[in-house]
Amino acid sequence: MRKVGLVAFTVTSLVLVPAAIHKLTAGAKQVTKLVAPDARSLEIDGAKIDVAVDRAILDAGDQVKVKLHATSAKAHAVTVDVLVLESTGSDGGRVESPPNRIARERVTLDVKADGATKELAFRLPGTRGRGMEGLDTLGHYTILVMAPKAADQLERLRRRADKVDGMTDETGAYSEFMTAYYEAPEEDDAEGTAEGVGKLGATARLAVQTRAKSSPVALRVPETVRPNEAFSVIVRVSNPFKHAVEGVGVRLEIPTMLHGDYLGLAAEQVDISGGGEVISVDLGARETKQIEFRVTAKTVGVLGLYARTDCSSCDYQDWGLSDGVIDAIDVIETPTIVGQAL
Repeated sequence: MRKVGLVAFTVTSLVLVPAAIHKLTAGAKQVTKLVAPDARSLEIDGAKIDVAVDRAILDAGDQVKVKLHATSAKAHAVTVDVLVLESTGSDGGRVESPPNRIARERVTLDVKADGATKELAFRLPGTRGRGMEGLDTLGHYTILVMAPKAADQLERLRRRADKVDGMTDETGAYSEFMTAYYEAPEEDDAEGTAEGVGKLGATARLAVQTRAKSSPVALRVPETVRPNEAFSVIVRVSNPFKHAVEGVGVRLEIPTMLHGDYLGLAAEQVDISGGGEVISVDLGARETKQIEFRVTAKTVGVLGLYARTDCSSCDYQDWGLSDGVIDAIDVIETPTIVGQAL
């Protein structure tokens, strides 16, 4: 790591607000363009059910919409359960903890000649899992659509697994749930259908992520820019503690941790001054510093940016300074650049 230079980067000390945290500033609409929303299919009782979410990434506290559309050769009713599960990370251990259940809703689709459609909405709180390296940058949610009996069985397995330590469990409860949970298909097969969560039956599995509601690192970016014109991106890092912290690493890069089909500009289509390099800053008690990066997008599209802080040299109590935030910018042919304010 290297100290911030006055030539390549601008660093400004600011007075930190009491909460020491900055809310998301803007870019929610642009961020949703970075990843294609999940869509899957399953077959139950002779009916094909197409399942899709409206967004693959959203802000914590927002709603994700889940659309189900059923078709069948004969008119009849088909019932499914929709489970929304929230990742909790590893809680400092070496194995993943069982997810929390956020919602479960039963849906009956009365399939007629033109099919049947139902749309549900679920609010995602945006909880981020804890691990050995601190909080996850994003909240991770899994949406499962399956027969009610299969959902009952999976829920029984999840509750049993939640009562044991996955690292030392000798009952098999943890591994039994995790095997069933992760055998839910990640992708459709060639026919557009997907078989089972383990032996539980046909299942559609969709992923959604949430941006942090608050973080010690924040991005200030323009809403729109023109291709091949350099612009400024400000990374603001805040120390929420009453003591000074040295050696906080800061970097700006293209996001690579997003689930699903990434639709943003690739790394080779973007120039970032100091991109990928780790810049070391020292923060006094309750202090905020800004680092300016110069960025150029080489073509039109949606530019995703990921600002990451790492405090590997900090004491364990300061691990909260290791965090990240994602934002996005529309790169379009336009004569104006509209700025966003923090």
